[in-house]
Amino acid sequence: MKKYIKFLMTGGLLILSIGCKKDLSLPNKSAYTYDTYFTSDAALNQAVVATYAGLLHQGLWAREWYYTFDLLGYDAKNNQPLVGDLLQMAQYNFGPDLDVMNETWSALYQIIARANVVIDRAQVWKPDPSKPAEATDQTQYIAEAKFLRAYAYFQLVNCFGRVPLRTKYIPLPTPAEINLARSPVADVWAFI
Repeated sequence: MKKYIKFLMTGGLLILSIGCKKDLSLPNKSAYTYDTYFTSDAALNQAVVATYAGLLHQGLWAREWYYTFDLLGYDAKNNQPLVGDLLQMAQYNFGPDLDVMNETWSALYQIIARANVVIDRAQVWKPDPSKPAEATDQTQYIAEAKFLRAYAYFQLVNCFGRVPLRTKYIPLPTPAEINLARSPVADVWAFI
């Protein structure tokens, strides 16, 4: 019995040593990159849907939007027991560090970043000539992304005035491109 077990162990080790690869690094087929993901009609559609999803960010329609614009537009009375950020907004007594406004800023720039990706990738993508609907979809995706980007800039320029104008997607931005200076209000309106 011991010889049989020894034989099985030796045979098993021999099989394992022959069957093993030296290099176990395999490409991850489910890992997408900027260049490999946006290669189909469905993927571009998902990217547009993700751009719309930015509207549901906490800084926008999911929560803060109503507080912000009801208080800043005098639609809500400020005689309620408001405290913190909401009281500061109701009294127009806030600075650039107000969390509510920072969330709105971040959410709108998230929409702009996603829209820029869609516009860039949709313009590079080549629809299948045998599927004429894909060419129509491509035009629609670009138009929707441009609308969402313009909507975000409309809100930003109305809330903050001068804002950084990001008109295209930059895969690996430099520090200067990350810390873009604010553009004049007239330039933002012209871009919209």
